Amino acid sequence: MIKELEDAAQLLQSALERYTNTCLFIANTHNAPNEPYDIIRKSLASINNVFSLVASYKKKWNHAKAVINQTRNSLSIVPINSLPDELIARIFRSVLDTVARRDMNPVIQCEGNLPTHAKDFLHICSRWRRIAVSSCVLWRRVNVVLSHPHFYKLLDRGAMSASFSGGLPLDIYIVDRFGDPIDLEEDDEEETYIDLRLRKLCCIVLPRARSFTLSLHTGPLRNRSISPLLNHCIANFTPGTLTRLSITTHQLECREPSRADRAYILAKSELPPVRGYNTVIWRLDTTTSHIDELLRPITELHLDAAYFHWDSCAYHGLTELILTNQYERRNDLKIISVSQLVQILRSSPRLGVLWFGMDLMEEEDDAQFPPPVELHELKALVLSSPFRSREIVLQLISAGPKLQRMGIIQADSEMSSALPSEEGLVKFCTRSRIMQFYLDMKGRTRPTRLSQIFKLFPDLQTLIMFGSSPVDDDTTNPDLNGDLSTHPIRDELRLIGIRLLFRKSLKPMERRFKKITLSGCPVIEPEMENRFGEWGTLCKVVGSRYDFDLADWSRGL
Repeated sequence: MIKELEDAAQLLQSALERYTNTCLFIANTHNAPNEPYDIIRKSLASINNVFSLVASYKKKWNHAKAVINQTRNSLSIVPINSLPDELIARIFRSVLDTVARRDMNPVIQCEGNLPTHAKDFLHICSRWRRIAVSSCVLWRRVNVVLSHPHFYKLLDRGAMSASFSGGLPLDIYIVDRFGDPIDLEEDDEEETYIDLRLRKLCCIVLPRARSFTLSLHTGPLRNRSISPLLNHCIANFTPGTLTRLSITTHQLECREPSRADRAYILAKSELPPVRGYNTVIWRLDTTTSHIDELLRPITELHLDAAYFHWDSCAYHGLTELILTNQYERRNDLKIISVSQLVQILRSSPRLGVLWFGMDLMEEEDDAQFPPPVELHELKALVLSSPFRSREIVLQLISAGPKLQRMGIIQADSEMSSALPSEEGLVKFCTRSRIMQFYLDMKGRTRPTRLSQIFKLFPDLQTLIMFGSSPVDDDTTNPDLNGDLSTHPIRDELRLIGIRLLFRKSLKPMERRFKKITLSGCPVIEPEMENRFGEWGTLCKVVGSRYDFDLADWSRGL
């Protein structure tokens, strides 16, 4: 049967080539000089009938394809179809959430493909279509990528999501991978134009937004014209509906910014808390009270290089706060003081996730820090600020027993060790059991020793390291085959973005961890490039470094 199908396909190919060549011959004939107009007109009129006939073949082609697809999607061939509808819908949702993290990541180069959407499930089979259409939760995500080659198709999909979501609150994601035009000078007026169809879509989806994410590929200095879009969003949000807000910037690793870059989001009558070089104002055409009304119900806030006033209601009553500035450089103007951070922490006593990555400004009266703020609900703490500021944050917080995940990232503005002093960490972790630890040394310091990490976190089960691997410096047992009874085996070692790995460097880790996972480690040990399977027996290999998201990890996802 397959041979017969292949023969039929070859006949179709031959017929198509003959059809194409004949069309080309007719076109060349009628382009000849002195060809009578009447003859050309009558000939082309008859050709239209042939075109209509050929176009009708498409229906037969789709029918034949549907017959094959129906067989391919049968229970005997596709086991997933034996699952109940509810479980298949959950699988669909998991797939959409996972793939969307990559599709909507501003730092990943856009190849022109449309982000994955619930609409993609409608064309697989009738059952998948029925499940997708009836699962309103699959449609609550709206993805918009500005300057995308298929921008208007994205808007159509957004309108489709609003229609199929059954009135559920929506999650809005807007990504800008380009920023302002390269020739836009600082004194130029802000662009006030917003695409009409984008404006219409915003009017439909923003009143139902429960979460809003704006991801910018570049810093605020290259996004000074974002104010009109923010104004349009503020005008359409429904007070009390929006509970999650994220406005972030993402710098490329190959593009090291040489200067500070920050923005303030202010009402029309507000003055910026700090005015300095390379500070942009995104002015909102509304009052402070209206902004507070919109921001007060927010419980999850993620801001990078763009901030509201430090006394804004946006920082009150939070369960998750991510406050960073990856563009901050050594000797930059510091824009948040110790007392302001303390006030923010006191305003959110039920904080469960805190990621702080800014350089703190110490005031004269900060010689004696205030009593630590008790955060009994804190489950995850990530510090990416410079060394001194990390030490201060540890002194300002009193965590409870729920704290189990901690991350430390070396700031770009420092060259010293990423780990705070052992004394500070031990004192901080006295009431906690850190089970998972993330460490990013930026690849600029000496290797981190396992003994140091295990001493700081005796209950550690999962160690995640970015850019470098740990060193097993166990001097009490140099023999790899020695007695390991005094060395508890941890659950997992995960290495991310390491340029070169050697088999011998991972061998000692086998006795320390039950599982070793590699994410985005492209270069394999010399002479082992074609023996990838051997690595698979040693550790789990994950293709991309983007498979790990630090923010999701801090949330326990």
